[in-house]
Amino acid sequence: MYHSVLKSKQGAYIVSPAQIESDLRTLSELGYTTVTVDELVVYADGEGDLPEKPILITFDDGHYNNLYYAEKLFAKYDMHAVVNLVGRFSEYTTASGDRDNPNYSHITWDEVTEMCSRGIFEAGNHTYNMHNYRPRFGVGQLWGETDCDYTAAVVADVGKLQRKLFELTCKECRVFAYPFGKYGKLSESI
Repeated sequence: MYHSVLKSKQGAYIVSPAQIESDLRTLSELGYTTVTVDELVVYADGEGDLPEKPILITFDDGHYNNLYYAEKLFAKYDMHAVVNLVGRFSEYTTASGDRDNPNYSHITWDEVTEMCSRGIFEAGNHTYNMHNYRPRFGVGQLWGETDCDYTAAVVADVGKLQRKLFELTCKECRVFAYPFGKYGKLSESI
């Protein structure tokens, strides 16, 4: 799982293009094969096979630099990945017109369509507007929030991005990444 890819900075959630390439080269040399979400779902349903050493690679948050730096490296190594988008980040970048800057832009709605049509990266759901610390932490249930109200809030938010991704790709999004890894029994059932 990766987040941001930059030449100018590194940190807990930022890796360099050179590190991505080194990782992909190493995975390839060790015989790993990336799989798509569809391949994984078919296998989980007992209907398909996976390669001997399957791996699913993901990027969280939908940073434009995933396309700018990493996509061509994945193409070079004939690998695939999932980019888990935060809807409001893509919405803001699309509406503001402040796009195509690897340092801070997010993937626009048009870029989602283009990205998915190329087949190297596929889109995943990372919530529309629940990638926050407050008022709730990710999809965490608020103190005092009823299960019914919580369920309605999560369904509405995640569903908004599901509908948008289907509109853009004509494909049902089959993967969800919890913001900050925050989840509970109720969020799992939702």
